Amino acid sequence: MTYLENIFLDDDYQSKEYIKKRERKTNPSVTLTYNETAPLLEQIFKINQMKEHIFIQYLKKIAKHLEVDYNLILEKTKIRHIVEARRLLWFLCSEHGMTPTEIKRHTKNLSSIDFQRSTIDRGIVSIKETIRKDPDYNYIISKLKQIDI
Repeated sequence: MTYLENIFLDDDYQSKEYIKKRERKTNPSVTLTYNETAPLLEQIFKINQMKEHIFIQYLKKIAKHLEVDYNLILEKTKIRHIVEARRLLWFLCSEHGMTPTEIKRHTKNLSSIDFQRSTIDRGIVSIKETIRKDPDYNYIISKLKQIDI
């Protein structure tokens, strides 16, 4: 019996469960069972699906607004209006609570092009500067933010 088990009563099931959870947090060699990890993985998967759905909604809305093919927005090109559309997509996703890493993953899943995280960060900053300089962007962004979740 460990030191922690001596502190709690042996017959108390909750106390033993607490000890097991505590040992897992402090001892990396303790592995989780499938029954313990399955609900967590399922929840993470649902969140990722929801965020990917949001990413796609923004992508379609921007493509429609700018009258470009949405596949073109995710291509690695330096055409100015395509770059602005891609940056706008990244900005809207970040405003919706997605991290640059999540945005990178969704971009790669849809286009198989692996943009650097720093490129996404700079794109978001660039759009923020554009918004600060051009107040008309706020109106456009407010219209683009209205998506069906």
